[in-house]
Amino acid sequence: MATKTHFLIILSIAIMATSIADAQILNARLNVTGIVNCTVNSTVGGAAPPFPNATVESQCPSGNNIANATTNSNGQFSISVNVAPTVLNSLQTCRIVVLTPLANCNASLPHVGHLVSDALRINELSVSGTNVTVGLSVVGLDLDVGIITG
Repeated sequence: MATKTHFLIILSIAIMATSIADAQILNARLNVTGIVNCTVNSTVGGAAPPFPNATVESQCPSGNNIANATTNSNGQFSISVNVAPTVLNSLQTCRIVVLTPLANCNASLPHVGHLVSDALRINELSVSGTNVTVGLSVVGLDLDVGIITG
């Protein structure tokens, strides 16, 4: 019973500390990196050729566009943007959408739909005073023919 009580006390303290820390965050920066391959579904390190010159958009809560980037000749992109600290509370709803149709890199691939990544991996988290930086990387992209971008 004592162990359970100690656990609940520690959990309560952690929740209060997190709430206090959240209230003190004044500046938040989101860094998203990834590679877009010319395929209907890909994972990190996939064998498909890169998708150069593709427009990539980061979207967070409610589908709001946070920032855009263009892939380089290797299909790599990097988005770095200041965001409202409240975005950090809902990173699980963020996603990457490739706005450029797949047919632009290979005419035999679908002309409709967009590549979407709903899985972002946190690979960096740094706190300095009231500043927080979160680094995310794309785990994979899959074709979604029902997505509406705008």
